[in-house]
Amino acid sequence: KTFTGRIGLLPLSNSSLEIGVSGLFGKVGDTTTAYQNASASMYAVDLSYIKKIKKCLLNIKGQYSVMNVNYGSVTDSTKPLNNFTNQTTTGFGQISLRPAYVSNKLLKNFEVAFRYAFLNTPNSANCTWFEQTTETDYGLIYWLSWRTALKFTIEHDNSTANANGTFINDKIYLQFSTQL
Repeated sequence: KTFTGRIGLLPLSNSSLEIGVSGLFGKVGDTTTAYQNASASMYAVDLSYIKKIKKCLLNIKGQYSVMNVNYGSVTDSTKPLNNFTNQTTTGFGQISLRPAYVSNKLLKNFEVAFRYAFLNTPNSANCTWFEQTTETDYGLIYWLSWRTALKFTIEHDNSTANANGTFINDKIYLQFSTQL
């Protein structure tokens, strides 16, 4: 059983800024495995800020999260003990600008966006996870309607593995998305 929740605050009278704090705490192990005493604590802080600047709409979002897993006493002697600091941190920040208030009907539907994200897994984990990953995205979005967009994104990933060196991946995406 776990306990989870989020509290969001709107400190500005126009509700343009939201700051949130969330968490999840409790047992996460399967009672039929050696890790039946495993527990997790996760917490995060996030923000969202939207502001009209002249004829443009500025949108800033971000989140920072921490996850700690404690395996407790392992009941199966054949399972490896997890005697390392088992903490994963992750986060992202993004900013976009859309000329939503111009008179040109074509131009007002475009949006440019930048996103930076990172993931840091436990340094001493006995696995093939990536210890550190960073991602930068540059995007151009065309809004077909208030809930449907065509997105063109260039993504650059830089990952460092435990013992396998550094991996760099560059990707290009063309994505159609709609909210149902």
